Amino acid sequence: MVVGLSRLEAGKQRNLTKIQYVSSGCFSGVATRLVIQPLDVVKIRFQLQEEPLYGVNRGKYSGRMLKTMRMIWKEEGFKALWRGHIPGQALSVTYGVIQYSTFEALSSEIVKLGLGKYKMTADFLCGSIAGSLATACSMPFDVIRTRMVVSQGYRNLLHPINKTWTKEGIGGFFHGLTPSLAQIALNAEKESHSNVTKQLNRLASGALAGIVAKTITYPLDLVRHRLQINERIRPGAFGQTTAYGGMTATIRGIVKHEGFTSLYKGIWPALLKESTQTALSFFFYELACDILSGSLFNSK
Repeated sequence: MVVGLSRLEAGKQRNLTKIQYVSSGCFSGVATRLVIQPLDVVKIRFQLQEEPLYGVNRGKYSGRMLKTMRMIWKEEGFKALWRGHIPGQALSVTYGVIQYSTFEALSSEIVKLGLGKYKMTADFLCGSIAGSLATACSMPFDVIRTRMVVSQGYRNLLHPINKTWTKEGIGGFFHGLTPSLAQIALNAEKESHSNVTKQLNRLASGALAGIVAKTITYPLDLVRHRLQINERIRPGAFGQTTAYGGMTATIRGIVKHEGFTSLYKGIWPALLKESTQTALSFFFYELACDILSGSLFNSK
């Protein structure tokens, strides 16, 4: 989840305050999610369709991104491509703020303890802890976002919140937490690796690292969304839902009834989202910094 880029990652330095850099990062995250939200909607619907995406027995969605977008637009309206956008924004901002602030605080303590020489290990541990805390705190937004993406029955943002609380209690807002936490270690490894290779082209290497990490951890992402839905709500517009239980049982059930490759349903919109997200974040961050510094309108 990308909220923005640090000023060290942005390439050129400007005479901006810390608040302005943070504001640029927030703008970058909001603008990026606004652009890529339709890919998220398509990815989640592919993930939750238990019927095949291809072949004669395929379900409602055929696995083709543009065709699926057109179908959603035709049947549910153009705004449906941004269904779940508001909790998605809250998810990104909450995760980013908690992850960044926790990582910085832990890193500062590492330096005070004189353990700076173990930077790679320290970055990995700090990243894992910060990512786990941020994931847990932002999980309610993730659950609500997923349920709004697949269900047409919610009138507004408060409707799924109230329904989840009434029927499932506080635990309903944390379905899928286990597979989410299971992804943290590999993502932390990716972040610590990017610090070592920062002399390389950060944009290209960051996008490539993101694609590799996404491919490896993708089944956990799919399982997370299955657990957030299961048979608790009916998607309404498509397919069936099966409740297998926990993470391991869900993986076994998917492999048994749908096949191993079904763990990668929706991988293509996910990879497209991952690859464009880095470039868009960089672009919007630079744009915001240029606007705040005045260089955008003063350049000759």
